[in-house]
Amino acid sequence: MKRKHTKQPAAQVPAPQPRREVARLSPDPEQGLTLHQVKERQQNGWANDPVDSPTKTGGQIVRENVFTFFNFIFVVLAALLVAVGSFDDMLFLLIAVANTGIGIVQQLRSKQTVDKLNLLAAPRANVVREGNLISVPAAQLVRDDVAELASGDQIPADATVLSGQVQVNEALITGESLAQVASQTVKALQCTDAAQDLPILRPLIGMDKTEIIETSRHIGTYETSILPYEDCCTIFTPPHPKIRPELAEILEAEAAMPGLAELEAEAAENTERIRIRITDEIEFEG
Repeated sequence: MKRKHTKQPAAQVPAPQPRREVARLSPDPEQGLTLHQVKERQQNGWANDPVDSPTKTGGQIVRENVFTFFNFIFVVLAALLVAVGSFDDMLFLLIAVANTGIGIVQQLRSKQTVDKLNLLAAPRANVVREGNLISVPAAQLVRDDVAELASGDQIPADATVLSGQVQVNEALITGESLAQVASQTVKALQCTDAAQDLPILRPLIGMDKTEIIETSRHIGTYETSILPYEDCCTIFTPPHPKIRPELAEILEAEAAMPGLAELEAEAAENTERIRIRITDEIEFEG
């Protein structure tokens, strides 16, 4: 059976709704859910809601730039100068205010850019509804939807296969480049490999900085990479990273971390899964 293929524009994702139980369905793979059933599941909190945005809120950005240790010192000094009537020596406050304002503006612009990129890169899925194959943002899928997957498609959620076969290749892709930074040595990469069971793909491993920049410009990620926004490197990188770490030392340090096993168990226990129904029939009228 050939289906009419349409594409719905990306709509603003509504706020997640509290979940209320609805009757489970096993729709015909050729028909899928009706629009009424889709709406019912969205209203009852069974949509494929995305995770929270990785960016900070505007309020968090303002608070982190205003309530800093140095600003506290400036305020104390200003109060002391006011107490002694030395108003001419308070010009340093202008520099402090300007520095705080520049930091807020830069981070707000970075947040807007990252949020726009997340919206543009939002994954889509082909779903059967009322007998038609349509393309919708993955966040608009609901429980019991019938989705179609073709070779190379991204699986938008946990699913039950109705027909055909689905093979998934899982791997980690990193931007590590050998010796580009002090911590990216062969010894350190061996410890990284030992930390998990998935294969690690490193497409940049043999490139120098010029080649990496050229590649990022070609794929359109360079402008994002130079935004003044905190990433894991600036937050977690120690001032003097080890270039020859030993796996035994790392395992010993992890074993000494209090509550690590409990945190892992809690995260696994609180994981929520939404199942959709998948068919591998891909013929449709374009």
